[in-house]
Amino acid sequence: MNVSSSKMWSVVAAIVISILAYLGVHQRSGEPLVLVAPESATPVHDQGYADLPPQKRHAVEIETFKTYRGATEDGSLKVVNGHLIMDREFRRWMDFHLSAVGERTITEIVHSLEQRLQSLPSPAAQEGLQLLQQYLAYLEALDGYDTVAARRVIGADIEGLRARNEWIERQRRDYFSEAVVTAFFANDEALDRLTIERMALVKEGADQAALAALERELPMTLQVQRQQVRILEQARDINETTVSSSPEVLWQKRSEKFGEAAANRLADLDDRQSEWQQRVVDYRQFLETVDDNVNKLEMINQYEQTHFSFIERKRLTAALSLLNNS
Repeated sequence: MNVSSSKMWSVVAAIVISILAYLGVHQRSGEPLVLVAPESATPVHDQGYADLPPQKRHAVEIETFKTYRGATEDGSLKVVNGHLIMDREFRRWMDFHLSAVGERTITEIVHSLEQRLQSLPSPAAQEGLQLLQQYLAYLEALDGYDTVAARRVIGADIEGLRARNEWIERQRRDYFSEAVVTAFFANDEALDRLTIERMALVKEGADQAALAALERELPMTLQVQRQQVRILEQARDINETTVSSSPEVLWQKRSEKFGEAAANRLADLDDRQSEWQQRVVDYRQFLETVDDNVNKLEMINQYEQTHFSFIERKRLTAALSLLNNS
């Protein structure tokens, strides 16, 4: 590993460990803004829309349907100067709700999404509705992929995979402007191309140096993301291989891999995670023992406000579900 790569690895490792610890433009007339949301682009749910009926219905849906249960809404809607920002977050928002197909009909889901979008100011509402319809048409086109071509792909032939990938990329450009394609699919396309080319190189007997060179052709943001995944996997492997070891042994292993500062931050994260887990256990015990009377909801609310912060209270449903299934 050269010096620059080593430095980048160290920086990425530091970023990942810090995140773990913390967690315990182009516009043509009539087109939506497509850009990375600035800090001034406030998510819609923080702009007073929580009081609107469509937003309330969305909140109820997330709590009601099994597909969403224990989850928070993925993606977001952002409005800047009256325009809806068409970024990857908007696509994730659509995908999150469309994932409930089967438990809900597509008609029901689309109606719900349309109501949410219609609650936005103009022209953001019209921009969102238009992109929603284009996205649905695009997904339908993918679902109707030519069956003969699809059968060719089943054999995992590299040329067949490449042909299908090129077809998908053409479909995206048929349904969306290039700016929206970049916002919605840039990372996907870079990774798909990498995967196919990597398969071709492996088939040809390429060495690790050639595969590493291919990886370096990715945009830097994707390279960093993929390094983050590797670091997280390594941290998880260390946790699993030292599960029965003392905290000192775990710290030593982490220190050897990530450095002393990172090992200290992870140890602090372990302590806070353990403390959080104990509070969730205590909360479950409280729910099991509280009397079923007219003041029950008030008592539960009081307990939550006393023992959990506002952000933590949002995690309680998912935390209880994980605890009950463990």
